[in-house]
Amino acid sequence: MRDRRKLLLAVSAPKLGLVFFVYEDGSRSEQVILNVFSDYKGTIQSDAYAPYRKLESDAYPDIMRIACLQHVKRDFVDCGKEDKDAQEVVDILNRFYREDKKHKVGVNGWTVEDHLAYRQSYAPDILQDLLEKLEEISSRKDLLPKSTLAQAVGYALNEYNAICDIFKRGDTALDNNYIERIQRYISLSFTFAPGNKFKRIG
Repeated sequence: MRDRRKLLLAVSAPKLGLVFFVYEDGSRSEQVILNVFSDYKGTIQSDAYAPYRKLESDAYPDIMRIACLQHVKRDFVDCGKEDKDAQEVVDILNRFYREDKKHKVGVNGWTVEDHLAYRQSYAPDILQDLLEKLEEISSRKDLLPKSTLAQAVGYALNEYNAICDIFKRGDTALDNNYIERIQRYISLSFTFAPGNKFKRIG
């Protein structure tokens, strides 16, 4: 059966209120993504899709890729509430959100510099707790390699450095839910278009 899924790439600049859509004949080639960022200098936030991870290489010295905490968290949520280890990781990840929302840049004179200093004060302990829990689960001999928990832990460990990089700036989001919401709207728009199946890459 012919694969009719097509790639629609969306890149957003939330602070500017801009969204840039890329569609190249529905191509799912990683080169489509790499071409978009070939001359880019700055920070991008994404999941761990392979082309995005290539942006972490020496070939793109002016790009810092940061992780999306929601993508990390979803895998542990999928393990179910009965999985105590997964829920403990979810609780740790939620601590980032609880702390980060205590202040908002632009409110009551709170600056990006203030937020960076605040993040650097609260994040290290949570990051350490996260790493220790992930490594503790990963080291268990009874952890089935193909289990949902094992895959969630593997993904999180692979993304750990990119998670840490979120807190190297004071103006980044903890996740890319902004573009996810936009992509969800686009997907729904195509639901009633016969023969069209787009793969969302936000």
